[in-house]
Amino acid sequence: LLAAGSGTPTALSLAPEIPFRPGCANVGGIALMTDQRLLVANPNDGTLYRIDLDPAAANGRTITPIAGATVRQSYGMVLDGHRLVVADFHGLSIVELSDDASRGTVVGQSREPSFRETRAVAHAGDRYLVVNSKAEKGQSYTVVSVPVAG
Repeated sequence: LLAAGSGTPTALSLAPEIPFRPGCANVGGIALMTDQRLLVANPNDGTLYRIDLDPAAANGRTITPIAGATVRQSYGMVLDGHRLVVADFHGLSIVELSDDASRGTVVGQSREPSFRETRAVAHAGDRYLVVNSKAEKGQSYTVVSVPVAG
């Protein structure tokens, strides 16, 4: 269902399964497992969700909370095998997912001294690249490179 340059862009409602709170970031990250399965996070309560795209389902999708793991202040995230790596404002949280992403367990956190309000993460070889969003005294945003957690 998801392919670059194909189809007509359409909005995909996440309500009512993912609660909407006015004035808040209600979804703070997205990762692609397959062309029909997405993972998103709610930074307010830390709930991680699996979204299965299916034109035959009500609203064209099924949204299921991922049991067992929460990551508050979750923003950017990237999938690294069965690990979901989440930039959680204070650093990185590592969530080990079941094969179908119905369950997750927080198995680690990275809290490097150079992390300041982490908002995004990318995976590059044996490193994670993390965006710091806090600009102190006129400094620009920074990207910090840290080793992939063992």
